[in-house]
Amino acid sequence: MKKLKKIVISLWGALLLMMPVHIQANASIRMPSTAYVGDTISVTISVPSNSKSWAYAVRGAVSEEPMGFEGDPTTNTYTFKASKEGTYTVSVEGQYSDGVNDYIIKTSASVTVVKRPTNNGGGSSRPSTPSTTTPAQEPQEDPRSKNYDLSSLSVDQGTLTPEFSSDVTEYRVHLPKDATSITVSAKAEDAAATVIGTGKKELQAGDNTIEVTCRSEYGTEQVYTIHVYVEEEPLVYLDHDGKSLGVVRNTQDVTIPDGFKESKTTIDDTQITVWTNENMHATIVYLIDEEDQKGFYLLEDGKVTSSFVPVSIAGRTLYQIDVPSDQRSLAGMQFQTVTIKDLELSGWVFDDPDLENFCVIYVMNEKGERAYYQYDSAEETLQRFNGMSVTADAYASVQNMQYVGFGLAAAFAIAAIALGAWMALRVRKPRDKAK
Repeated sequence: MKKLKKIVISLWGALLLMMPVHIQANASIRMPSTAYVGDTISVTISVPSNSKSWAYAVRGAVSEEPMGFEGDPTTNTYTFKASKEGTYTVSVEGQYSDGVNDYIIKTSASVTVVKRPTNNGGGSSRPSTPSTTTPAQEPQEDPRSKNYDLSSLSVDQGTLTPEFSSDVTEYRVHLPKDATSITVSAKAEDAAATVIGTGKKELQAGDNTIEVTCRSEYGTEQVYTIHVYVEEEPLVYLDHDGKSLGVVRNTQDVTIPDGFKESKTTIDDTQITVWTNENMHATIVYLIDEEDQKGFYLLEDGKVTSSFVPVSIAGRTLYQIDVPSDQRSLAGMQFQTVTIKDLELSGWVFDDPDLENFCVIYVMNEKGERAYYQYDSAEETLQRFNGMSVTADAYASVQNMQYVGFGLAAAFAIAAIALGAWMALRVRKPRDKAK
């Protein structure tokens, strides 16, 4: 019986492993845990900052309509009015994507709405935010203020959108490409409250998130979020192959090739980020072209000399680079786009149809050497190419030459034997006469 039980458990475990797994998203709902009848309640729904797009449906006190966002901030705020006593639940179901994987969103939060007391101890009209220790019915005897609203919120450049209101907790600011910092100022409605998160903030190109927290005397908090977007237009441009390429300033989400370490260099009196591989003696920079296509390029003596694309071929990591115009002509081959597995590269195919499984590419190897490589699609092998190939005709010619060589060698051998025999006979005849 025990053996049968083990077998059943093992089979059940195997079935679980075979079932598709849905990854729970790290989404969150931020809202007060308690409120008074008549209060306007703010609900903030967030997904991770690396989300590329997200769509979801909100049900409950906020809305019954599905809502989707593409390219919007990863945080959105909604409000609703607590019209009567009871528990209001906000549920979120949907998914978001980080550009590679899709994740499931499924979470909820609740707020308990109670009647407003006749004396709230000198505090504001709003009860506490979520807390595991705060009771649903606030203590009447605690004289500390629970007001966590701001009376003002401002920035030293750009414009807050929408216009500030103590009930609105989400704002946007758009700044030009040369903005490197912003100063945030805020003041609490209650003199006993504490404001955290103001002052000078460093900015990078693209999206920046700044949070200002107002903490009441009672200890509850309200978070005001400012999304600052700095134009990502490059400050430095480099020329390559007749095109103007801009240096990308925000590279936080860029995957850097293995073996390359970040460093800085100066071009046109502006410091830019580059990556260097000491073993390859190579430096690369991340650029964007006129068609908004981004990628790595080789940077040599302050100039762009080639594109630089890491590729994996036959178990090796190589780097696709530009083929110089004076090196595109190879005898017996045609220069064109070749396909290796799912990769498309500039390369050569042989004119000889017997060599249709072979192609030649020009790449940079792990040592930083620029070289030709021959790829065999039938065997999936890669080897250095010296500019010569053995065709079927050439192989047959070599075989014919071998056969001719063997024939000549045999003829010479027979001739040598015959000559030896003739010489032996001539030596014996005079001796016979002497006798």
